[in-house]
Amino acid sequence: MDHLLLGHAASLVALEAEKPLRLRDEQHRVNGMFLRMLLNGAVTAPAAHEHLNESGFPVRDGIRVLALRGGDPRHLLEGAGEVLTERGLPLFGMVREGGCAALLLPGNHALTARGVGDAAPAHARTRTWAGLSGIHALDDGPAALREALNAVSVAHSRGCREVVSVESLAGQVLFTTPETRRVLESLAVTRLGPLASYDVSQGTELIDSLCAFLEHHGQWEAASVALGVHRHTLRSRVEWIRSLLDVDLDSAHVRAELLLALSAWQEPVRDAKH
Repeated sequence: MDHLLLGHAASLVALEAEKPLRLRDEQHRVNGMFLRMLLNGAVTAPAAHEHLNESGFPVRDGIRVLALRGGDPRHLLEGAGEVLTERGLPLFGMVREGGCAALLLPGNHALTARGVGDAAPAHARTRTWAGLSGIHALDDGPAALREALNAVSVAHSRGCREVVSVESLAGQVLFTTPETRRVLESLAVTRLGPLASYDVSQGTELIDSLCAFLEHHGQWEAASVALGVHRHTLRSRVEWIRSLLDVDLDSAHVRAELLLALSAWQEPVRDAKH
């Protein structure tokens, strides 16, 4: 009889312990539905503010979206939930098509994003990448999601171990999507290929000279100092560039196109050319 009573008591204790877990899982499910609506732009700012405040989620400084990629997204959200709980925050997370997880963070919690990114590999069987949006208002959820997805794509393409924030991509927005990057790399090969071939055959530095010339807005003195050559030497190189590419470097449109090509002129492009 004692053993029977102890068995029943243990069962009751186990059932009581399961209640908070079931409640937590249900709350996460509801929060996930709310987040999907918020990031789709289907929730007004006042309604979002009320719901988040009632959930203990601070919104005074705006919101960020963190995207996680790699492994099972449900496991990634589980690891994120543990980190957020340690910081006194509820989990608002969802699984997107394509195996990417997205979760909501207060605007001033960039350090929390790093904590989530560090914890994610422990809950994933494969390598994990993380991308963080900028700070947005509550009614700007779709834009925050796009930024986070672009940032995590960059993290994946670079094989970056740390969280990539959209702020760190300033000046590189055109390179955040594979389609745009392919176009720019094709432009780089077409535009800069003749200069690269000439540099290899003649031992010149035309590509570096063009880069310095454009990045210093055509200022001869500043560009020549950056290159460590006399300004007359730089002028001579630029004339060779005009001739080889048959372009008008006085045109702002031409300079902008060449600057984009130079930005895409990295090792993979040079290897493909040579």
